[in-house]
Amino acid sequence: GLGLFAKAAIAAGALVAELTGEVLPEHAYAQREVAAAAAAARSGVRYSSYGLKLAGGEVVDARHKGGVARFVNHACAPSCVARMVLLGGERRVGVFARRRLQAGDEVTVYYRHIAALAYPMGCCCGARGCVTRLAPTLSLP
Repeated sequence: GLGLFAKAAIAAGALVAELTGEVLPEHAYAQREVAAAAAAARSGVRYSSYGLKLAGGEVVDARHKGGVARFVNHACAPSCVARMVLLGGERRVGVFARRRLQAGDEVTVYYRHIAALAYPMGCCCGARGCVTRLAPTLSLP
């Protein structure tokens, strides 16, 4: 809900931010999400998911140990794309500009295939062909 916005112009194809966080097995992340959703419901705070699926059944959990990339919102016509890259033999996830971004443009990605969602998520981006709702991608414990 907070969003991430470009402070300056960013060239198409440029690295905007690295998604950092704790790498967990998918089942452990799913357990955390159930607990986080319950805690949010008890306190009346809006629940947000901060997980990105990796190959091999792992998830990057950016909730507590993540950088600014954890605030990148979903959009059906995103300004950026998240890609896994190998750097020194280590898997890392970068958010790269799909087009030139101007200062003030929101940095968005399409969550459907990459987000580790424990619960359905609505979309109100308003783009032509908006999916309006993203289905959960995790099997809950």
